[in-house]
Amino acid sequence: MKNTMLLRKRLRQTILHIICDNYPWGQVQSPIGDFFGVAPGINPYNCLPFTVWPDGSMICRFIMPFNESIKIILENKGDQDIEVNGTVLPMQYTWNDNSMHFRTRWRIDNNIMGHNTKIQDLPFLLANGKGVYIGTTSILMNPALAPMPHGNW
Repeated sequence: MKNTMLLRKRLRQTILHIICDNYPWGQVQSPIGDFFGVAPGINPYNCLPFTVWPDGSMICRFIMPFNESIKIILENKGDQDIEVNGTVLPMQYTWNDNSMHFRTRWRIDNNIMGHNTKIQDLPFLLANGKGVYIGTTSILMNPALAPMPHGNW
């Protein structure tokens, strides 16, 4: 149980920042587990953009174009040690008028109360400008261990 909780903390408290072309903030800012869609723990899967192996290895196949520079930073926001090994596969890319940076953001909405008559929307995309929407990962964590008067999930 202790190792499971430590792994969850590492996945949620290690923040991935990818900063292209000297922007003041990262185009990618997300806990590493959320970025790979495995925030509650290592859940192996394989799809076109991502692979997560049972040993915790994670692969991202998204192309992340940049014009001049790119920085990949892992920030440990927790008090636990983390160990990271990684590789990046550079490819030739010519930046042009149609080029766009890869972007992703992480958001959390605490204290949402479930109710059987007061329906609540959860916005998944707030965007403007040109771009291509690829998808959303949503992780719902229910802190209730027992059924609630208005249901449980």
